[in-house]
Amino acid sequence: GVYIIPYSRILPLLRSSIYDYILASTLGPSAMRIRRCICENSLVSEKVINSTALMKEKDIRSTIASLIKYNVLEIQEVPRTVDRAASRAVFLFRSNEKHAYNFMVQNLAWNIADLHYKKEKLKEEKSTLLIKANRDDVRGRETELLLPTELNQLKNVNERELNILVRVSRLISLWEVYKLF
Repeated sequence: GVYIIPYSRILPLLRSSIYDYILASTLGPSAMRIRRCICENSLVSEKVINSTALMKEKDIRSTIASLIKYNVLEIQEVPRTVDRAASRAVFLFRSNEKHAYNFMVQNLAWNIADLHYKKEKLKEEKSTLLIKANRDDVRGRETELLLPTELNQLKNVNERELNILVRVSRLISLWEVYKLF
């Protein structure tokens, strides 16, 4: 049998689900719920969000404010009267996925660069210890030749560096979904 995988249909779903996962992990599940509500209805007012998201109005407003701050949503002011009084305006919300994904890619790239900077700064701060531990006469015999405090510091440096590398690889895998495919 021959199997066909429709990548052109799968990739938008993959991007959307990963974006929802990132959104839910950073801003909470209420942000993901509001984003999905707005994506389904394209251009909506706050009343529509109140009725479809089934959340408190206060929670919706604070969540929408954070979604706008992170470029997940766009806001549009529509005046009700000809005189365009600000008190009588209605605000509509919509989601521009391409803009939101580009902002996410920039954010992920910045976080990757920041982690690399932190790793280099850590190596710079502990350079004397690392030089001492990487000498040919010390390598392999660290427990004999290094002080207990130096061993503890070396262990902490290695754990922090490993932690940074794991975080960078996770961020790169998220970045690849938006940039390479």
